[in-house]
Amino acid sequence: MMRWMVAVAAAALAGCASMDGAMKVPDFQPGKSTAQDVANQMGKPALVLKRPDGGTVQYFTTWPFGHATYAVTLDAGGVVRGVDQRLTQENIESIKPGMKRDQVIEVLGPPRQETNEERQKLNVMEYPWMQGNREARLHYVRLTYDNVVHDVKDLHDQVAQPENH
Repeated sequence: MMRWMVAVAAAALAGCASMDGAMKVPDFQPGKSTAQDVANQMGKPALVLKRPDGGTVQYFTTWPFGHATYAVTLDAGGVVRGVDQRLTQENIESIKPGMKRDQVIEVLGPPRQETNEERQKLNVMEYPWMQGNREARLHYVRLTYDNVVHDVKDLHDQVAQPENH
């Protein structure tokens, strides 16, 4: 009985993401699905950004073990307008020095973690992602203390795929 209760609790805590970070790909119909449908399938978003038109973009991550961030765009009436995976090659490559932190988050979503490099006076945002659905990568966006992208680094994720070094 105790094992069953632990399993149910773990499943509830996991929400849409499993222990390996897999998340069911959102299956919403733009123009038809609603904010309630999103909440029922995806749970609580990691981040919600308000749009100038009164709508929102809700970000759902597969952290700590996954490599995906899904963005669900809702109009002011709470109807789904679009769904996309943000941690793509194209989006990763679009992050350039000089961009503002808010622009990075709008494109990629919230980082898995943020750290501070005091010696270099930089903040670092970390994004794990999959290159071509086969190679685990870590994308680091390093920002100056005034929240401007200083540089970016993209490395193989040795923890997720130690055999591919």
